[in-house]
Amino acid sequence: MDVFNGVRFVRLRCCARRGKYLAADVDGLGVCLSGQRGVHNVVWAVHHAAGPDGGPCVLLRGAYGRYLLATSVQAGTGPSHGVLTTQDDLGHTPPPPGMLWQAIPRRSTFVLRSGTGRYLRANGRYLRWRRAVTSAGDNGSTMMQWDIENVPIRMTRPCILDPTYQVIDSLAIHDLVLNKTNNNGEDFVRNPPCILADNKLLIAGDDPFHSNS
Repeated sequence: MDVFNGVRFVRLRCCARRGKYLAADVDGLGVCLSGQRGVHNVVWAVHHAAGPDGGPCVLLRGAYGRYLLATSVQAGTGPSHGVLTTQDDLGHTPPPPGMLWQAIPRRSTFVLRSGTGRYLRANGRYLRWRRAVTSAGDNGSTMMQWDIENVPIRMTRPCILDPTYQVIDSLAIHDLVLNKTNNNGEDFVRNPPCILADNKLLIAGDDPFHSNS
């Protein structure tokens, strides 16, 4: 049975770098490794889709509303044949092959292969400060092995964030991003209090599913 069957949200933990999770960068563009398991941007929503050959695949949507994508642009870190892995909008249907992922069992873990044939790969085995995540051809490296953790759905309608949230308008979004601080004077970039979902900013506070916005 596919590991994604019946699963709505997951965390992807790098096996070679224990305690590091695939995270969506707060810029909404890049991806990286994070050691903070409890933060919202290490949770990925699972959307089922048909692959290039018609087989089962998934799209992985990050906390900022964009999808995990293996590009065709050569990466500056990792193996020489590696390419950048980013977040991108789902601009058209069907999704591009690099946005479609399959989980393939390997030993007691999984490798994640995109529709382009490249595999999601962590970096920094020896240079531990490196947090980059790329995609590359399969060379058997343990840096390509991931534990897939199911994030359970609550009794209420599932949401990536915890606790509950309120939706604020686009003017407030602009002000937050421009000034890079929230109302408490905290650094918005270093301590992001929210995620983007369907072009709305979700802030800790009230339930977005019962918001009047």
